[in-house]
This record gives sequence, C-alpha cells and structure tokens, in this order.
Amino acid sequence: MNEAEIIAELDAIAAMLPDSGAYAGISISHTDRRYGERSPISIQVYPRGIGKSEALYFRAATFAEAIASAKTGVVDKARAEVEALVRKMALSVIEITADHGECTERLLLIAGFDSSAIAIHHKTACERANAMTSEPREYAVIFA
Repeated sequence: MNEAEIIAELDAIAAMLPDSGAYAGISISHTDRRYGERSPISIQVYPRGIGKSEALYFRAATFAEAIASAKTGVVDKARAEVEALVRKMALSVIEITADHGECTERLLLIAGFDSSAIAIHHKTACERANAMTSEPREYAVIFA
C-alpha cells in the first residue's frame, strides 16, 4: 500500500464511525521488529477525538491487515453503541410515557437524547419498548 491508499483507508474508517459532533482521531504506527513485535503495525482510533474518548487499538503484521481489522472493529463498536442507545431510549420512552401519559420529542431531548439520535432511532426504540413490556401498548414518540 502506498501513502495515498493508506490515507484513503483511514478516511474510510473515520466515515464508519457514528457521528458524534466531534472529529475522529486516527493514528497509525510501526514498531521496529528488532524489539520483538510480531504485529508491528498499529492503528489507534479515537471515535470522538484524542483525549475525548476511549481508544480502539488494532494490531497486525501489515498495513492491509491492520486496516481490515480496524474496519471490522469500528463497525462492531458502532453497532454496540447504537444498540445501547436504542435500549436506553426505549427505557426512557417507557418511563416518560408512564410519567406523562405520552412521550414527546421534547421530553426525550430533556432526558438527554440529541435531536439527530431521536430522529434516527425513535421508531426502533418504540418497537423495543413494546417488546420490553408485558402490557399491550403501542409506544410512540410524538413530534410537535
């Protein structure tokens, strides 16, 4: 891989990260094999920027292997984050509906969800809320 190809692949990895409103920091390094490194190529991904998020580390013997590993790891991390967000939103929909008789976008905003996450995930969160409760109810988010 040449430099332009590596940069294009790192940009592709950054594009796979969920949009958090912050830039993603990605670095790549090589450790001299004289120091006993079996996987000398390392990619570090900081999903919300360096120092602002937990780093994801991927090591391999070649640039191509490290990039492939990072792509898989970033997709897995993004899926896990979306799953956690949907679950949290579903629980909030249940709680807000119990407290207020209905769940509105405004109440989800007050609960700490951003408007983008609400717009993207509210239907899935309501489906999850319906599946989580034993009472026959159709949860919904009302948009003003």
